[in-house]
Amino acid sequence: MKLAGLSNESIIELGRKDHRWLIETCFFVLNRDSTKVPFLLNKAQAHYWDRISPRDLILKSRKQGFSTLRLARMVAKCMTMKNRHCVVVSHEEKSTMRLLERAVYLIENSLIKVNVKITGNTIEFPDTKSKIWIGTAGAKAFGRGDDITDYHLSEYAFWTNPGLLVGIEEACMNDAEGCIESTANGGGT
Repeated sequence: MKLAGLSNESIIELGRKDHRWLIETCFFVLNRDSTKVPFLLNKAQAHYWDRISPRDLILKSRKQGFSTLRLARMVAKCMTMKNRHCVVVSHEEKSTMRLLERAVYLIENSLIKVNVKITGNTIEFPDTKSKIWIGTAGAKAFGRGDDITDYHLSEYAFWTNPGLLVGIEEACMNDAEGCIESTANGGGT
């Protein structure tokens, strides 16, 4: 479906019904050559998308695009749905900043223009009263009094405080969707 002639509101309404369509039609990413290209799901992302469940655990190899896909899914939800409270937690500060930059890139380069407010590590969508908070495992202030509708825990095997997961799960709303992903860390005996 082409976007010609569709208003921003019509695109948002279509995207609310089909987040994959919204991502593949309106979002852009940088490929491995640092070239801006449409966000068309790769084979691994498409395989995962068709199997997303309320709680996912992904043991992955690097550079498959799972974190970017989860960010795009959260951005799409926040653009089109009311009261989404999304949380992304990474294992270290540098990775946290890269995830924040990637989320901002998705928003700024989207064909859909929405009102956003970025303060520190929080991206707010005032029109839908939704937000994405991106933080680092080990942050002491996180989780107190939060209601979570979506979470993505990146590189969980490298977290210094894996107990944070308990607080995240306790903060989840009834319809929450969560994903824990990591590359392998260490070996068994």
